Amino acid sequence: MTRTPLASIRHTEMSVSVSKPAADPLYLLIMNTFLFIMMLLAMAATVGALVWGVIAMARGGEFNAKWSNKMMRYRILFQFIAICVFMALLTAIGKG
Repeated sequence: MTRTPLASIRHTEMSVSVSKPAADPLYLLIMNTFLFIMMLLAMAATVGALVWGVIAMARGGEFNAKWSNKMMRYRILFQFIAICVFMALLTAIGKG
C-alpha cells in the first residue's frame, strides 16, 4: 500500500443546511424586558453606591473611615454586574 502526500488528497466539501428553530416572540419580549429592568437596577445601584461613597468622603471623620472605601468597592461590583447584564441584553437582542 502506497501513501499519498497530504497535498494531493482532494477534499470535497459537504454543505449541510440546518434551519434554526425560530425563537418564540413572547419569550424574547419577556427576556429582553427582564434584562432591561435588571440593567436599570444595576445602574441605579451603581449610582447609589457612588453617591453614598462621595457623601461619606465629604462628611469625613469616622463615617468616612467606615463607609467610603466600602461603598466604592460596591460601586465597582455594581458596575461589573451592569456591564454583564448589558452584554447579555445585547446578545438577547441580537438573537431576536
